[in-house]
Amino acid sequence: MPCCGQNREKARMAAEQAPAQPRIPREKPAPGPAVRVAAPVGPAARLRYTGTVPITVRAPQSGRSYSFSGREPERTVDRRDVEALLKTGLFRRAG
Repeated sequence: MPCCGQNREKARMAAEQAPAQPRIPREKPAPGPAVRVAAPVGPAARLRYTGTVPITVRAPQSGRSYSFSGREPERTVDRRDVEALLKTGLFRRAG
């Protein structure tokens, strides 16, 4: 009857002979909170958020993040982002 040391040795040898599993790299953590954009560079337009719950959106054209809320519903955004943001139905042109 084998003792437990022999079973451990057999298990170790079997593990060494098994093909190595490829290492899968870990995903990078999500970026921190969005940065509020005070004044975009270049041509700009004012949009008004029609909701009440605070949101942050990342615009597809410029890649900028814009934060809106019921208390601060208007922001100046890059003109390249205007059409995409209006299509969401959450914004309208200000004033």
